[in-house]
Amino acid sequence: TRRRSRDAEDMDTASKITQLAAQVTPASFRRNLVFMVILFGICLGAVLFSLRLLSTRASLPVEKRMVIWDAIVRDAESDVVVRVNKVVSVLQDYAQSHSFEVVMMISIVYLFYQTFNVFLFWVPALGSLLTILAGALFGHWKALLLCSTLSSLGPVFAYALYNWVGKPVALKWAGDRIRQLELRIAAHRENLFAWIFFLRVTPLFPDILI
Repeated sequence: TRRRSRDAEDMDTASKITQLAAQVTPASFRRNLVFMVILFGICLGAVLFSLRLLSTRASLPVEKRMVIWDAIVRDAESDVVVRVNKVVSVLQDYAQSHSFEVVMMISIVYLFYQTFNVFLFWVPALGSLLTILAGALFGHWKALLLCSTLSSLGPVFAYALYNWVGKPVALKWAGDRIRQLELRIAAHRENLFAWIFFLRVTPLFPDILI
């Protein structure tokens, strides 16, 4: 009986997703997609403005800002440790004298990257880079507290974005995959925490999937 009940719930979940996907009209898809792109642009502008303001407050010279930019974006295919060493060489002294500004810069980039991961797939391993960078600048315990907080808030913001405007876009582009994922989640409902925990700590699965 328990098995039949679970199978019925799984079928109900798949049926709901199929119905939601069928309800997505071309107009709602375009509207939500445009809104997501506009929201991404606004947030990107706000992030860049905030980083400029914080770096100015920290008296960070332009040439050192460019070193950080190159390490994060232009050298995205390079080894993470090499990129971290470049950033640490610039921010090491500033992390002591302007710790608030450096923490805010790391936090803003971290949350923006996790919230809009779909748009930033071309910047690989940025989350790992920022985590290692925080550890190198602030030590184990402070970095653990900071990164644990940020890695908890980021997925919350990403889910809110999906639930608010991204659902029609996701269902239109990847409805079958979402249906399969929902069925897999439903199959592990009783031990869902352990299942997600395994996915989270296993380096084989990208953060965007989890």
